[in-house]
Amino acid sequence: MDQLERQIIKDVVAGRTERFDWIVRNYSQRVFALIARIVPCREDVEELAQDTFIKVFDRLADFRGDCSVATWIYRIAYTTAISHTRRRQLPAVTIDETLAADVADADVDSLLDSPADADREAALTRAIERLAPDERALITLHYFSNLSLAEVAQVTGLTLSNVKVKLMRTRRKLYSLITHED
Repeated sequence: MDQLERQIIKDVVAGRTERFDWIVRNYSQRVFALIARIVPCREDVEELAQDTFIKVFDRLADFRGDCSVATWIYRIAYTTAISHTRRRQLPAVTIDETLAADVADADVDSLLDSPADADREAALTRAIERLAPDERALITLHYFSNLSLAEVAQVTGLTLSNVKVKLMRTRRKLYSLITHED
């Protein structure tokens, strides 16, 4: 945690609540983007982003500093969005797991890590939208928010090895969704 964030947290906890605006301005776009990848309804995303910052404000005094402020805020946003999707039981596409399991890692890497063209980007976006909320979150946190696997584990509450396995399965699922589009 940098000095500025440390001071802002101290100030807010001490009662200078106007300083919380800096946290909202600094993290709102990232929180909104993460939630938007997990929750499909824009109105819900806006409400959940607000809920996230209310929770951050309420829990600021409990922040221990054992991870970055960003990771801590992502954890709250992730938990808020995933809880929402579980309550709403939003549908996710199911695919034949044997189809995804038979995909070679090299094929997945070739498709997903190659330079993007407009058609591939559109196919990837459609495929990500069809994933389960927790799978979309993993992809978003690691690839779009550029969090390390260890940081993704902190945000999601999963073990590092579980994050690796789930990310590998999700990448294979994406590959299958893209190559077998209806």
